[in-house]
Amino acid sequence: MAPHVARRSFGSKHIYTLPTSAMFRGALVIFSDIIARTIISPSEFPVGAVTTLIGAPFLHTYILKSR
Repeated sequence: MAPHVARRSFGSKHIYTLPTSAMFRGALVIFSDIIARTIISPSEFPVGAVTTLIGAPFLHTYILKSR
């Protein structure tokens, strides 16, 4: 998800895409971790599940738009 968003936001030059993709990927994991910790307050929800819930609709939309 992160490379696609970076490429759409800053173009296809790798000098911009690679650092932006890395920063966006880190922000996505931190955001997913915060959501995973606050959904079920006394216990933790798997971060991978939250990342999947965010990324799957994005990927589905991205695939449908590219056709």
